[in-house]
Amino acid sequence: MDKIDDAMLSVFVFATIEGWNDLVYTYIDSSADGPVYDGRLWIFIYNMVVIYLCAFIFVGLFVGVIFLNYILAEEKVKNHNLTAD
Repeated sequence: MDKIDDAMLSVFVFATIEGWNDLVYTYIDSSADGPVYDGRLWIFIYNMVVIYLCAFIFVGLFVGVIFLNYILAEEKVKNHNLTAD
C-alpha cells in the first residue's frame, strides 16, 4: 500500500510541475543495491513523457473546459437579465 501512495503522490507532483526535478534526480540515482550516480537515465525520458501528458495536455484540457463553461454560463446570465425594454 505504501508504494501505491508514493506513486500517486509522484504523479500528482509531475502533473502540477512543482518540485518534479527533485523526484527525477532521486529516481535516476536509485537502484536495488543503493544509490548509483546517473544509474537509470531512461527514467528521465519516462518522467518527461508523464509530465508532458499530465501537465500540458490533461491540465490544459481541464482549464479549457472550465473556461468554456464559464463563458457559456456568462452568456446565459447576460441574456437572462436583459429585457425587451
